[in-house]
Amino acid sequence: MSALPSANHRTRADRCPGVLRPWPAEDGLLARLRLVGGRLSAASLARLLDASAEFSDGSVHLTTRANLQLRGLPGRDGRLDPAVVAAIEATGLLPSRSHELIRNILVSPQTGHAGGRVDLRPVAERLDALLCADSRLARLPGRFLFVLDDGRGPADRENR
Repeated sequence: MSALPSANHRTRADRCPGVLRPWPAEDGLLARLRLVGGRLSAASLARLLDASAEFSDGSVHLTTRANLQLRGLPGRDGRLDPAVVAAIEATGLLPSRSHELIRNILVSPQTGHAGGRVDLRPVAERLDALLCADSRLARLPGRFLFVLDDGRGPADRENR
């Protein structure tokens, strides 16, 4: 795995933003939060909306990979203000600082709720735990993606 970039030295080609590596945009810093399998509790969403209202424009944007983005965040020298990071961590949506950029696990949207051959929610949670448990995997690029399909057809149709 030595061919992978280090966690502190991302290549220009790896522009995927995170909370600890936000992307500079015209309206401020942009931070993306990875949601394993697109799952989000009401409590986490409420805390994230509060953080967005306090530090941004109150909006939370959904990406094509079922992740969330906040825009127009304050920061300095390419880093979010510590108060913003603390508010986002309080949502429970940043369970691993070292692995935040590689927790890209896309799952069939209705898995475990309607149709499909198998409920992939526990599989996605276990995969996330295994990813975060291996320090070497933190060096994977932010565009690295796992796609879990429950038998309905490609869950990543929009990402091709």
